[in-house]
Formats: sequence, structure tokens, C-alpha cells
Amino acid sequence: DMYDSAEDLRDQAEDLSDQADDLSDQAEAAREAGNVALAAQLQAGAASYMAGYAPLMSAAAMTQNSALKSDISADSSYVDSDMRKIQHIKNQKGIVVSTQNLFNSYNQLRVNADLIQKNVEVMEAAANAVQTQASIGMATQADVLKAQKNLQSIKSTQTETLSSLETLRQNLCMMTGWSYNAQPEIKEVPQADLAAIDQINLEADRQKALENNYDLQYSRRALNNMQENSTDKKNQERTVKNLEQSISASMTNLYNDIQQKKIAWQLAQAELATEQQSMSATETKRGLGMVSDLEYLQAQSSFLGKQIAEKTANMALFQAVETYNWAVNGYLNQPQ
Repeated sequence: DMYDSAEDLRDQAEDLSDQADDLSDQAEAAREAGNVALAAQLQAGAASYMAGYAPLMSAAAMTQNSALKSDISADSSYVDSDMRKIQHIKNQKGIVVSTQNLFNSYNQLRVNADLIQKNVEVMEAAANAVQTQASIGMATQADVLKAQKNLQSIKSTQTETLSSLETLRQNLCMMTGWSYNAQPEIKEVPQADLAAIDQINLEADRQKALENNYDLQYSRRALNNMQENSTDKKNQERTVKNLEQSISASMTNLYNDIQQKKIAWQLAQAELATEQQSMSATETKRGLGMVSDLEYLQAQSSFLGKQIAEKTANMALFQAVETYNWAVNGYLNQPQ
């Protein structure tokens, strides 16, 4: 039941992440359509969803840890030093995996903060333009108030995002041995290695994962320690078999996730190239005085959005490959 609860929490967290992605896509579409106010509202919604993601994932990890402790307690009569060593190694690896995930999350939020800053500039320019129009009778007071409201909304989103970013930074510092208020240099997520991805052999890696998996090693060791023909041993045999099937299926899912994210990254790269051409045209028009300050800022925001989308897609692909490699090497968080 505790393992199921952990999975439910993870599912809820992933749902929040998916909804945030959907809102971000809608916000991007709204920006491209020139509806900056709607884009700001959608981006604020996306940030709100992401703010709930980390606590749920943390709760899932704690719940799973409690379940694991219950498992160990229930199986105490079968636990030997080798099993304790296996579990200790898995816990060590889990800390590294959690830190890598946190590093990726920090970088994704960091680049989104850059986009929000640009949108703040766009909204400030829009509010100033409406104020100027109102001064010469070309806009109403209601238009002015609406523009100011939109500006305050995006600034509120920025404040929340920067607060979340600082929390992630502090957690990342502590996970890597620094004090929470230290200021180490936190670099960007590396580029995904497409050549290495193309060399992945799923069937060979599946066999390695079955050999290396810590949970499977633990369960097999417990099976060996049980009395022949006992009820516990028969139950444990089913557990080992189910775990083998689960790991095998998970490897397929992780491989497919890599391929999907690879396509998403390539698509983001193509969209960025197209946006680069559009930005170059805007730069030319800007030099000829054919683009207003507000239009130029909007074009910059759109271009920055595509740049960030490309970076985010790369980060997602890089993390997918890391998760797959950890599974090959034995770390795959599976209910036992």
C-alpha cells in the first residue's frame, strides 16, 4: 500500500509537470499571436503547477523509503550482511540520482526565469505605450488599468519563480556538501550525445539491467535464504519473477522515452532555426525604422522562448539518457 501511495504521488507530480508544459505551450502560442496578456496568465499558471511538483516528488520518495523500511523489518529473519550491503549501495546511488534530477530541475527553471524577465520588459513597454496613448485620447483609463494589471501579474510570476529557483539552489548546495547560502558556480546541463544515443542496444542493456538491479539482487538473496517449499519461498519466487518482468518492461519504457525526447529536441532545434530567420528579418526592419520598440521586444521574447524551448528539450533528453543508464547499472526505483 505504501509503494502504491508513492506511485500515486509520483503520478500526481508528473500530471502537474505535464499541465505546466501544456500551459507553457499555450503561452508560447499566445505570444506568437500577439496576446501578451494571455501569455502572461498562462505562464503564471504553468509556474504554479511546477511549484507543486517538487513537494509531491519529495513526498513520494519519503513514502517509498518508509515502505522499504517496512519491507526490511518484515523480512528481518531473511536479511543477511550481503542484503544490507546491497541496500546501502542502492541508497547511496539514490542520493546521487536525486541530486542529478535536482540539478536538471534547477537549470530548467533558471532558463524559464530568463524568459519571464524578457516578458516583464515586454509588459512594461506595453503599459507605457498604453499610458502614452491614453494621454492623447487614443486609449481609455480601462485600457491603462488592464495593462497595469497584466504587468503586475507577470511580475508576481517572476517573484514566485525566483523564489522557487532560490529554494532549488539551496537544496542543490546542501545535497552536494555546501552550506545552503553558499554561492558555488552551477553550470548548465551538458548537451545530449546523439551519437551515443544511436548506439544504444536495448536488448543487451535489458540483460545488464536484470543482472545489476539492486532490488532484484536483494530479492534473489532473500529467496536463497528461505526454507525450501515454504510458503514464504513460494511467495518470494513470485516476487522475483514479477520484479524481473517489471524491470524488463521499464527498460523498454525508458528507451522509448529517450527516442521521444530525441524527436522533441530535434523539432525544437528546427523551430529555433525558423525563429532565427524571423528575428533576423525583424532586426533588418528595426534598422530601417519599420518596427516599434514594443514590436521589437515582442520579437525578442518570441525568439528567446524558442531558445529556451530548445534548451529545455535538450535537458529533458539528457536526463532521460541518464535515467536509462542508471537503470542499466542497477538503479531503477521499483517496488519490491
